[in-house]
Amino acid sequence: MATAEQVEQLATTVLAHLDHVQPVDTLAAEFARLSIEEAYRTQLALVARRCARGEQVVGRKVAFTSRATMTQFGVTEPAFGAILSGGVFADGDTVPVARYPAVGVEAEIAFVIGEELRGPGVTIPHALKATKGVVPALEIINLCIAQTPWKVADVIATNAVHGGIVLGGQLTSLDGLNLRYEGMVVEVDGELAGSGAGIEVLGHPAASLAWLANKLADFGLSLHPGEVVLTGSIIQMLHVSAGHAVKVTFSRIGSVGARFV
Repeated sequence: MATAEQVEQLATTVLAHLDHVQPVDTLAAEFARLSIEEAYRTQLALVARRCARGEQVVGRKVAFTSRATMTQFGVTEPAFGAILSGGVFADGDTVPVARYPAVGVEAEIAFVIGEELRGPGVTIPHALKATKGVVPALEIINLCIAQTPWKVADVIATNAVHGGIVLGGQLTSLDGLNLRYEGMVVEVDGELAGSGAGIEVLGHPAASLAWLANKLADFGLSLHPGEVVLTGSIIQMLHVSAGHAVKVTFSRIGSVGARFV
């Protein structure tokens, strides 16, 4: 089992790679020995370092929320990461790809928390009750892990490969809205790149939120009013590069887009 000192050292190394936009490839041996718990400890130490430099945790993300990705990585539950203030973009913004070794994007439904949500024992009704509303979102995936196939510990320790978030400006109330059947299409440079519905995310995006609240409780954490939660990608991640424009249009909760430069 990794000592606290080893976890801190690993977090420092990961942060140095991210700061210098270098793929995390020299850590393969360390990652191979990391348990899932140790990977989360590394992630939390990494996030603490970024906060010490002036960033803030403004929300959380959930990964591995589809059957396909769970099977691919051999996991039985999702994973989480932190959304940090330094990676937040607004609808229509330009996103500099030079910040990342390579970039992917995912189309997601983001929940805005209205009241504290703390596990354990959180259910879908609890999660919905604690939600102020939802917004369309693009998650920017920092493809920072050089070795393939990725290991789950790799993903978790690098903050679930979270690179940023593009948030739509329209907050939609959950009244009369069944997110299980909320449809969406993704366009890249005006061409259809994918489509799907909220049911792809653990059967209902709020199931992802409930899982997150319960998992955070294992680490003494909870979700706070105003925080944003990315509940997981509705379609497969798309690779993008400089010059691409990505837009996601949902059936009822609006649209969001960004240009990568």
